[in-house]
Order: sequence, then structure tokens, then C-alpha cells
Amino acid sequence: SNHVQDFLRPLLGTDAPKASEHPEKSTAQIDGRVPAASSQSSSNPLLSSVVIPCDMNCPDDSGSEATIPPPEADKTMEDAEATEEAPIPSEEQQAELKTQAFRSVVQDNMAGLAEVLDRLPRAIWSKWENKAGKDLITLSQERGSSGAYSVLAKRLGLVQDRKKDSFEEREAVWVYLPGEVQPLRATVLEDAPEETDDVLLEYWDGDAPPSRIEKSMVFKMWS
Repeated sequence: SNHVQDFLRPLLGTDAPKASEHPEKSTAQIDGRVPAASSQSSSNPLLSSVVIPCDMNCPDDSGSEATIPPPEADKTMEDAEATEEAPIPSEEQQAELKTQAFRSVVQDNMAGLAEVLDRLPRAIWSKWENKAGKDLITLSQERGSSGAYSVLAKRLGLVQDRKKDSFEEREAVWVYLPGEVQPLRATVLEDAPEETDDVLLEYWDGDAPPSRIEKSMVFKMWS
């Protein structure tokens, strides 16, 4: 009988019923509400632990859009935690470094002094005093340790680095020594290119033997 009906429908002008292109929606779907989970799923711990992903504009329970922190914030925090200051030596180690620093000043040992200063914050070594109550830079002035004075003055911000000059043999220069009110006149005994750190000098006055002076204290005598 189904075959006969299918044969007669085109002749009589009737079409077979079509499946609904728009199936009926549930009341919950029309209203825009999401049906609540069944009691079986809520009671099942495995189902209740499933997290349904949401896009960045998904509304939260308060009705406002959820805000997802950018990944850069976590990275910045990790970098800040990873960056730590160098550990400060113990009091016993500081005492040894203090002795080494004053000895380096007396010996005008620039390398040894710089090595000590590199291991400690300026707030610590700048307050050091010897038994006579003199700090490092005062002692360097009294002992005439020009190299040590130069290192300390730069670390304390008392002088600024300037371009290194080149000096020629027999050139007349001014020398500004720590503790001296007036500069001293001297003669360069050998060529000192820009890359060198000191100059071999002989003073015009006095019987002091030739000595090497740090370039920051030597200035050209312009005519």
C-alpha cells in the first residue's frame, strides 16, 4: 500500500511530508537558559570535576566578563623572583676584607682594592675606619696613594671618568695629587698612548724619583 500511495501522490498533487527543517526547541533553549545538570551527573564525582572551557568573554557568576591575566604578568613575576642580589659576606669575612682594603690603600694596590670593593656594597666599605678613625679615602690622601685614591674617588662619585689623553716623551704636564693644594709640574719620560692607564713622570721640584701616576691626575700644560 505504501508503494501505491507513493505512486498516486504526484498525480494528485500532494507531496510527502517533509521533515521539519527547524526542529522544535525546548523552552529552555528558546529562553536562552542552559538546562541544569541532572542529579545523576551532579552526584557523580567524576562528572562534577570536569571543567568546561570558556572563552575570554565568558560571563562569571557576578554577571561581569571574566578577565584572564596576560601570560606576560606571570613571566615578569618569575623573572623578578629569579633576580636576587649577591649575598653579603659574613661579619668575619667583612673583617678580613676590611684589613685587605686598608693594606691595599697603604701599598697603593689598585687591583687589590678594587677586588675588595667589588664584593661589598658601597654603604658598607665607605663607613670603614681604621684604629686612628680614618676612612679609606682619607688614608689614601695622607699616604699619597694616588692609584688607590683614584679608585675610591670614582666609586664614591667624587670624580667622573674623562677621555684618556695620550702623552709624548719630554712633554710638560700638570699633576694634581691628593692632598696637594697646588698642582705639581712634571715631565713625561716616555710615550703614553691613550690605551695606557698611567704615565711615567719626573717632577720639576724636589728630589723624588720618577714615578708612574694614574692618568686621571695628569693634565696637559697648554701654552
